[in-house]
Amino acid sequence: MPEKKNQHFIPRFYLKKFALHSQEKRVGVFNISSNTFIESANLYDQASKNYFYGRDLKIENAFQKLETESAKIINSILEEQCLPTAHSREHQMLLMFIITLLGRTVYAAETIDELVKKYKKTVSSIAPNILSESENKIALTLTDAVQEYLTIVVPFFPIVRDLHWKLIINETEEPFITSDNPVVLYNQFLETRKTYGSNVGLASKGLEIFLPLSPQIILILYDKDVYKVGAKNQACIQLTMDIDIKALNLIQYINANKNIYFNENFSEKQVQDLLRTANRYRRQLKANWDKYPKKVENEKQKILLHLYGSDVKCSLKLSFISILKKAKSYSLGQKVTHVRNEQLCRLHEKFLDLVDKGLYHPFDFYDFINDCKTLPLKNENIYV
Repeated sequence: MPEKKNQHFIPRFYLKKFALHSQEKRVGVFNISSNTFIESANLYDQASKNYFYGRDLKIENAFQKLETESAKIINSILEEQCLPTAHSREHQMLLMFIITLLGRTVYAAETIDELVKKYKKTVSSIAPNILSESENKIALTLTDAVQEYLTIVVPFFPIVRDLHWKLIINETEEPFITSDNPVVLYNQFLETRKTYGSNVGLASKGLEIFLPLSPQIILILYDKDVYKVGAKNQACIQLTMDIDIKALNLIQYINANKNIYFNENFSEKQVQDLLRTANRYRRQLKANWDKYPKKVENEKQKILLHLYGSDVKCSLKLSFISILKKAKSYSLGQKVTHVRNEQLCRLHEKFLDLVDKGLYHPFDFYDFINDCKTLPLKNENIYV
């Protein structure tokens, strides 16, 4: 096989954390569409496609460097059960790993592909002649789509730097699972309050991010102005109730594209128990379009097209997370979007403008912050 032909959209070092104890190159798999339980599968064959990121290997090689550093950080977290210092290089690298993992999967690529198809269909139904012949013929490959998604999402990794994070430690006998789409975005705060559009944009108020790091540990990032997560001064949360483990595995299953992964401590019965609850919440669509007609006097009718992905929603309840009193009193008003940290968003917008002018690289946001010492950053809740 040519070098780097088999490109993993979920890194092998990550999947190995969920490998069988007896065979580190094997992993348990459940294929959702075929309802097939595989007790032991070749780990190397999982979550990969030939030349998924392209034959030029540019993206593949870039991921290799990121994965090498991220693996060291994650190994340290698992061994010491301790997180990197906020805004350190390790913090930055781990955020970058999480956001790229969000955008590098088949699920992400299929979302972009679905959006493009719906865009063409919707625009053609409104104004049949508006799309050019070449635009109508556009057909994205998965490689095209994932590259497009990464172009969109990767520059926005600094937007989540204000989120607090903790480790969730599993003290029960039921292990955490992972999947081929392991970064789960959720928003308990807006789930029942805002009923249209997506609630899990990276800048959204109330955002929560869950990433299993092993069968025993999940990393959670969250909006500290909305949620109380565990004890105030403790970086780790020990879970002893099965109901919490099942809830966290539930959102992982719902978020999965085709497969979930686990070690030998997660049985076929546990999988079947999980899917009996989870299948009702599985997303039927990856992408959504809403049309809002608007009639303006003395002008032709205008139509606003609203594009967004499908959120994971299952009325998530976790014993260690509660919504703060000040957040409960927050008024949605007439806002379409609810931003968590407006100052950070403005700084990021300014940064992207400077990136477009060639003054910074997309990964240089922390350097940009250091160059902005004349700004009253510490008074603007950036360094939290």
